[in-house]
Amino acid sequence: MTGESRSMEQNVLERSGLMKDFLSEKINGLKRERLKEIREKFESNVGNVRKQFESVLGAITSEAEQEIIVISYLRASYITETHEFYVGVYKGEPFVEEIKHGFISVKPLLGNVEKDFVELDQALEREFFRLIAAEKEEIHRWYMEQLYQEFGTVWRFKGKNIYFGGFMDEISLIGDG
Repeated sequence: MTGESRSMEQNVLERSGLMKDFLSEKINGLKRERLKEIREKFESNVGNVRKQFESVLGAITSEAEQEIIVISYLRASYITETHEFYVGVYKGEPFVEEIKHGFISVKPLLGNVEKDFVELDQALEREFFRLIAAEKEEIHRWYMEQLYQEFGTVWRFKGKNIYFGGFMDEISLIGDG
């Protein structure tokens, strides 16, 4: 790698940090709006997502008390635009001894995310000179990861040990089992 390209790469990384700082308030507002919409769509079963979710849970779980259920967003599903979440049942520790698993797509709940991307891009273009595609893509990825992380607030569970977070990443209890 030449000194010039290393300097450019470093500059892009530094700028993306500045861009994230600049957009943090805007992103928090967009997330609030989007999560409200996502909850409403999930509750009214838009795109059959709620039914699909209940079906996957029913197919992979049993009445065993020792089961631990993990729901994880898959970062790569943003890139592939499938917006899939992994649902796995484990005996004991999460991500160790899997019993069964399934996948659900929340794509029907994310209809207005593209509008958010346009709004974020426009805000960046007003503030930063010569945006490159990689910078915009990094901001989109960052926004989607934050939105995925908030899905744990969309699903409510009673009587089950259910954990939520990134796949093979940090998870937290969202069920009350």
